[in-house]
Amino acid sequence: MPVYLSIFAVVVILTILSWSFKSYIPMILAGVVLALFAGMRVQVGFDFSSYQDVYAEIQNGIALSSIGHFEIGYLILNWIAVQLSLSFNGFLIFFSLITFSLFTLFLVLLKQPQLGSMALLYYFSRFYFTRDLGQIRASLAAVICLLAFYLLLKHHFVYFAIVTLIASLFQKVALVFFVAYVIVKVFKKKVNIVSFPIVTIFAVILSKLAGGFLQSHANIFNSYSDYLTNTVFTGSGSGLANPVIWFQLAIGMLCLYFFFQHNIQSGEQKTMGITASVENVQKVIVVYLTGTLILILFNTLPAAAGRVSTVLNTFEIILVPLIFQRMFKGMMQIITFSVFSMAVWYLFFVHAGLQVFIPYHSILG
Repeated sequence: MPVYLSIFAVVVILTILSWSFKSYIPMILAGVVLALFAGMRVQVGFDFSSYQDVYAEIQNGIALSSIGHFEIGYLILNWIAVQLSLSFNGFLIFFSLITFSLFTLFLVLLKQPQLGSMALLYYFSRFYFTRDLGQIRASLAAVICLLAFYLLLKHHFVYFAIVTLIASLFQKVALVFFVAYVIVKVFKKKVNIVSFPIVTIFAVILSKLAGGFLQSHANIFNSYSDYLTNTVFTGSGSGLANPVIWFQLAIGMLCLYFFFQHNIQSGEQKTMGITASVENVQKVIVVYLTGTLILILFNTLPAAAGRVSTVLNTFEIILVPLIFQRMFKGMMQIITFSVFSMAVWYLFFVHAGLQVFIPYHSILG
């Protein structure tokens, strides 16, 4: 446990430095530290053994096409690492450096080092351990989708589509981003603090039917059908009592309150974040709310709902810092945000499933 407290302290310190000096350098350094920490682990995390087995198969000359349940993009990166004569940990470091290079690129593209540094800290608290030490394909796909959405906000739909398709080469569920795009395009102007709770209630009512429908057609999902039928995945959740659902609903309602109010002044748009536009922040919120509705609609299938919504829920790393920027000013902003991030880290890491991460073993011993 001390090693995790140490890495948390390092990330917090670098975040505060980046925020205080409005510099990207500490933030980028934090990204490097997190990439190496994830890549150097040995028998730590949810995915280590299964990914190690796949890498060994490719090292032994097994054709990529004969390896099931893994997307071709991920397998190609394995193959490249094998051609470079990298060990499995060498591959993990290689993969993590790609993921965090793209992630820090996205944060730099925000052109707000304070927002970017806060987003990195929140990502560490909320997603880092379950993804970068547990579901590395989902981690890379989610990061690529962040870049895809950035391109969409810049009105480059073709590039958005291409980059989203690239993300799907690492995790097929990235394709849900096209659904989110349609929802943003059609319904953004109809979203408000009244309409969203109404839609949420309908999602709750329909959730039993939606889960049953998917289970009755599980065969069309091929190797992913286990997430719909295997009791290991379907019986592991708590339905609507899932605290993640309520946590995301709370964040969604705060976003609606702060960023969908009719009295937002035009002058505030210059301080808003992702591309200095309230409208774009609202688009990000709608994507996030879509992910939350997926969790609710398919709450009887927790593993499937979590995997499908994960690329959409990643935008939480932008929205939570934006909420704190609206609520607090000066040093109080980064102090309260750091305390909140620590609480989130405790709830999502320390309080849930810590046994798969302790003790931390690395290639250094």
